[in-house]
Amino acid sequence: MFDPARMARRSFARFGIDAIVDPDGAAVALRMIPFQGDLRGEFGSLAISSPGTLYEVLAEDWPGGGKGTVFIAGGQRRVVQETPVPRDARGLVLVLNSHPEAG
Repeated sequence: MFDPARMARRSFARFGIDAIVDPDGAAVALRMIPFQGDLRGEFGSLAISSPGTLYEVLAEDWPGGGKGTVFIAGGQRRVVQETPVPRDARGLVLVLNSHPEAG
C-alpha cells in the first residue's frame, strides 16, 4: 500500500542535507532539502518578488517556530523569513523561506 509519509521520509533521507534548528538553544537535528527560488506574488498588474533560499522540511521533524527562527544548513546560518507553509495537501512537508543571518 502506498504510504505518502514513508515516501517523504525516504526522500529526505536520500536527498536531504543535515541541518540544525535553534543552534543556540534546543539544537534540533533534522534533514532539509534546499532549493533556490524567489517567492513571487502578483497583485493585478503589480508583481513582487522576494529573493531567498527555500528549504523543505518534514512537518513531523520541524520543532516549531516561525519568522526569526535560526537554523544552520550547508554550513550557513539562516533565518526563517515567514511562518513555514505546507507544500502538500496532507501537510507532510513544510516550506521555509530564509535568508542568511546578518552577522
